[in-house]
Amino acid sequence: MAPRVLVVDDVNALAQAVERLILAIHPGATVEVFGSALTAMARSDEALFDLAVLDLQLGDGSGVDVARRLRERQPALPIVFVTGAPDSPGASEARALGPRAVLEKPYPPEALREIVRSVLGGLLSPG
Repeated sequence: MAPRVLVVDDVNALAQAVERLILAIHPGATVEVFGSALTAMARSDEALFDLAVLDLQLGDGSGVDVARRLRERQPALPIVFVTGAPDSPGASEARALGPRAVLEKPYPPEALREIVRSVLGGLLSPG
């Protein structure tokens, strides 16, 4: 079965860049992209994911809110947070959830590539 990845970022260009990066590594992956915490949380009630890449600061909530909701159904879900404010209280909350990484924007694409390869490597052969 193809891996499923949730990407949540209210900056559409950034979300699309993450989606392209994931699909370049795993062309068969299903990547669901959302621009708001509320729609992502609603979707998390309906679907299971293999990885979540979450912006910390969203217009209608936070990546921490989304992560908590995801972890209600999937306690071991690998989560990557991305943020432009790595020293913010939200970043501290995010780190307390035990994510795979908290990447500071702008982050080198290779940093996210390595995490995606590590997490999804056994689920689908890279293309």
